[in-house]
Amino acid sequence: MTGSKLALAFVLAACGSGDYPPFPGASPDGSADGLPPYGGDPAATDVTVTVASGGVVTPGVTVVFQDANSAVLAALVTDATGVAGATVAAGGFATVIVPDGGGARLFTFAATQPGDRLRLDIDAPTGVASSALSITVPTLANAIAFVVHSSCGDTTLDETGKGTLALVDCGSAADFIVVALDSDGQPFSSLSQAGVSTSGPVTLAGSYDAFVRNNFAYSNVPGSVAFVNTYEAIMSERGRLVDGTASAANGDGSAASSLELPSGSGLLALVASDAVPDTTQHGEQVVLDWGPWSPSYALDVGSALLRAYAGAPSYDLAKRAIVRDVGSAGVSPDSVRAALRVYRPAIPEGTSWRWSIVMPDSGAPLVFPALPALDGRDFNPGAADTVTFSELTSVKSPGGYAAFRQLGFGDVLKLVSGASGRVVVQRLFTPDPI
Repeated sequence: MTGSKLALAFVLAACGSGDYPPFPGASPDGSADGLPPYGGDPAATDVTVTVASGGVVTPGVTVVFQDANSAVLAALVTDATGVAGATVAAGGFATVIVPDGGGARLFTFAATQPGDRLRLDIDAPTGVASSALSITVPTLANAIAFVVHSSCGDTTLDETGKGTLALVDCGSAADFIVVALDSDGQPFSSLSQAGVSTSGPVTLAGSYDAFVRNNFAYSNVPGSVAFVNTYEAIMSERGRLVDGTASAANGDGSAASSLELPSGSGLLALVASDAVPDTTQHGEQVVLDWGPWSPSYALDVGSALLRAYAGAPSYDLAKRAIVRDVGSAGVSPDSVRAALRVYRPAIPEGTSWRWSIVMPDSGAPLVFPALPALDGRDFNPGAADTVTFSELTSVKSPGGYAAFRQLGFGDVLKLVSGASGRVVVQRLFTPDPI
């Protein structure tokens, strides 16, 4: 059991590294010559993109709006509120070109719809609102300390059960799980309390319960899956509280594991099951289920998995598209996010950039728009360029691509919302080196 609220490493962050060589000949800053800033209030049917960096809206960033055939409808920069917009018929593109040192990162929202209010958070917020809260928890015989987990902050109290808790980005109420530690520093008992007001000093009440063994049973595990990693978090709709991980090998189509965690009675649980493939496979999948907490969880793995990647992807220069080899068996995903790294040789120094895109996943090639030249910069891969893949992620989630498009390039875990649901994610699989 941990209090770190760690996401599985599998569930990847979207934006990746910003380590790119310099872009020669012109500085790819957002305020490209000749591009006007967006102005005026958008119509209800316009497509808008808000660009933020570190949680702060960013003016002067280039945004290109195109129709489904790549015809340019507007090329402008974000205004003082970080917004750019245009009238775009259904099925269009909105591409944001972000400066990155001497290089650039491109983000394309495909298959946009009239009225879309899209957002691109380039980097995670660097500063969030926090406040100190005085807290008291019930004491317990044989407990030398208490670890307080909340939906917006954690702390450790001594045997008196009194101290302060720093709340980060918290609302008017929070949920709590308190874990008692024995003389060896090991957790042995817990209590929970939900919906506690954070407007003043908090005094939690209730009795402590013993830890609960949570059992995970996996059936119909495909032979291509070597073992199943399990991550479980006890949570509420306000956020995750405590979590833990377990692992089990695939034994003739089944796997089983368990975790000792605090009681989650009255709360929710998120179970992420990572079907780690053998070294012959090209994709790795994780199934995220959440709903009312129960000490027992069972999953028919084979029936939950997406159509598997059957080979490595390739880039078709003439079609401006990523071509994939995908099997026919399995659940059909509804969204895909992909990213290219493009290297262009030149003297005295070559150039490179990253181009990410989100779009509906029909199994067809993933077609990028043909971008216009901006300040003499041509971001469309050419015959002399080297194109590699830095991401290929297929997703099945509540709300389909209409919901995923709003998330775009954010953390896939943001799709976990509401009282229950399932998200299935597949990414390219690279075996660990021996």
